[in-house]
Amino acid sequence: MLPRAITRYVIFELLKVFFMTLAAITLFMVVVVGVQEARRQGLGFGPTFRLIPYTLPVAMRVSIPASILLAVCAVFGRMSADNEIVALKSMGISPISILQPSWVLGFAASLFAVFVNDLAVSWGRPGLERVVQESIEQIAYGLLKTGQPFSTANFSLSVAGVEGKQLLRPTLVLHTTDGSPETIVTARIAEMRRNEEQQSLSIVLTDGLVEVGEKGVFAFPDTFVHEIPLADSVQAANSSSPSNLSLRDMSGETSAQRHQLDRLQQEMATRAAYLMLSGNLQELTSPEWELLRLREDQSHTRLERLRSEPWRRWANGFSCLCFTLVGAPVAMRMRNANLFTTFFSCFGPILGTYYPLLAYGVDRAKCGALPPYAVWLGNTVYLLVGILFLRWARRH
Repeated sequence: MLPRAITRYVIFELLKVFFMTLAAITLFMVVVVGVQEARRQGLGFGPTFRLIPYTLPVAMRVSIPASILLAVCAVFGRMSADNEIVALKSMGISPISILQPSWVLGFAASLFAVFVNDLAVSWGRPGLERVVQESIEQIAYGLLKTGQPFSTANFSLSVAGVEGKQLLRPTLVLHTTDGSPETIVTARIAEMRRNEEQQSLSIVLTDGLVEVGEKGVFAFPDTFVHEIPLADSVQAANSSSPSNLSLRDMSGETSAQRHQLDRLQQEMATRAAYLMLSGNLQELTSPEWELLRLREDQSHTRLERLRSEPWRRWANGFSCLCFTLVGAPVAMRMRNANLFTTFFSCFGPILGTYYPLLAYGVDRAKCGALPPYAVWLGNTVYLLVGILFLRWARRH
């Protein structure tokens, strides 16, 4: 049994390195990556500052697993290089006992990572979308001033120059999704105005031409106004997409989706039976029947995504424990006080094996080819590898 003094020493060292690394990686991702990108997109100080709280859980999804791996590599690599492990073994203390505090920390970090993953998709991502939506006018002007076009799925806007709020010689291209020709609007000047009440962005073009495919060109000497709804981005973020639901809402949504799929299948079975009894078999190949089949496929796909999403978040969170089980004995075996050598010796194979296995399990589970717990494939592999390393640590 590990003496309490040594247990406290190991836990303190692990926590010290873990929190220092967590703060450094998270701060780098939020400030250097997130804030710099926001500034590059033309956001002012106010909106950029408002983005930071929502960016934190998104950044910590990456920083927590990396921090726990770096902590165990740093602590046990240094202890082994300084012969502290050998000294403890000479006292009759098993290396397994020395590693137990890291397991406790890895388990606690895994639970915290699950919570952060859930918070990032259910609160962080919608918050980011909301701040961007509220600052869309500022973002648009910022892009256009740098000579870049401002575009969405429905339109694109490019200008020759920007003077204050005025856009010089703008070209607005309105895209279509039904195969009809695009509408191209050119004007002498234009201006963008955000409508708070209607949650939209208005592009007011003055003195220009409207070209609608081959239908002709129409001139307008006064103004042409194009409204861009801004609520779409927030609605998309807060929609019932499985990746945007919190874990507490997942069970109810899964049950509702299963009932919807059952009703649709019953409706299709009843209709198919009626058509076969009436001899009207050609209706089974009609566009209306194909639409029902498409609805069934979409409903089934969404159900599989709802079933696999909770497993994915728990598996992603418990990567911390798996990394601990592998990283700690590897660091002891390498006996290298160089932190980065040990860390990258573990992190390289993790990037090459764990995350591809996780992605494969998620992809197969989402389409229903494998059961939902297949997303734990990477965790299972690393758990077995960790057990093999622990057996080596016990023998040597």
